[in-house]
Amino acid sequence: MRAAQCTELARPVDEVLSVEDGVAQPSFDPSDPAMKGYALVAVIACGLAPGDARVLSGRTQRFQGPPAFPYIPGGDVCGVVQAVADGETTVAVGDVVVAQFHQNRGGLAEFAIVKTAFCVHKPSGLSAAEAVATASSGATAVVIANRIKPGDRVLVLGGAGGVGTFLVQLAKIRGAAFVAATSTQVDLLRELGVDEVIDYRDTNVWTLPRFQTLEGRFDVVVDLVGLGWERVTEAGPGESIVRAASKGGRFLTPVVPVGKWFDGNTVLEISLLMFRILSRKVDTTLFSFMHRERPQYRLMQGVGDSTDVHGILQELLDHIISGTVKVVLHTGTAIEFTTAGVITAMKAQQGDHAHGKVVVQVASERKEH
Repeated sequence: MRAAQCTELARPVDEVLSVEDGVAQPSFDPSDPAMKGYALVAVIACGLAPGDARVLSGRTQRFQGPPAFPYIPGGDVCGVVQAVADGETTVAVGDVVVAQFHQNRGGLAEFAIVKTAFCVHKPSGLSAAEAVATASSGATAVVIANRIKPGDRVLVLGGAGGVGTFLVQLAKIRGAAFVAATSTQVDLLRELGVDEVIDYRDTNVWTLPRFQTLEGRFDVVVDLVGLGWERVTEAGPGESIVRAASKGGRFLTPVVPVGKWFDGNTVLEISLLMFRILSRKVDTTLFSFMHRERPQYRLMQGVGDSTDVHGILQELLDHIISGTVKVVLHTGTAIEFTTAGVITAMKAQQGDHAHGKVVVQVASERKEH
């Protein structure tokens, strides 16, 4: 089969990433007990995520690295079911499904194995590229949006990325009274309903006086970039732009602490990372009296076994089909499945400057009947 191949981690993608023919197709035996809960799909489109770039960086090789090289990057896929495990009832051969990753590899290929619990049927009328954009980024946006209350003032840091473009729209649906976002993509976010777009290249949102007043502070700050918590903790008395936890202030992020705390290649490094996450939550809940002006900290993601992936994805797809939420793809369309295309896609993901969701078109769209 045709598939992307990565030969080494922690190297420039131009040197280690290519699309090759003749790659072995995943082995799938429906009667094998190990395949219970899984299905084989012919991939139409693959959506990239920050985790894919993180694996390539080699910084988390100990617990996210591939078992062997070369490996196939990418996790989220939309495709046609080719085979299912014996006894499987949630999907059937011929179904077109959207599948959230169950491991950070295997998606950028003509065939991939998916976890059926992480699948939802693709609605007719929606392209595979649009549908796969919901798998991880969209699901995370839904989980975060569920913490937004009617009347909230919301600030989204990094509003034009894969999660942000969904989130700013969902915030309005949840009843947010005011939605602001930081981004260079001012026109795009205005089209998505954002009330105020702050271009971070010339404006520091953390020092704007109108957001430091009691009336102007945000109820919710969503950090999709990283390092926002540091700005919260650096604020002096009366300088914060987000309400204190005692006043309902919330700091929500799917981004784990970065830098040396996320070089997860040893047990110690991983333990330090988890301690940092836990300490932030404990400090702003049990010991909020010690940090009177800080909001409650919460790390949130819409992926994994602890999440109702099917229900979350179905909710978002319903919004998209009804026209209340728009899918935004990086460059406006899916990227071609060539060596040059895959390298371009991964660089966009690595650079944290994707405008919308980065999606690779692996095969032609299936004709709707």
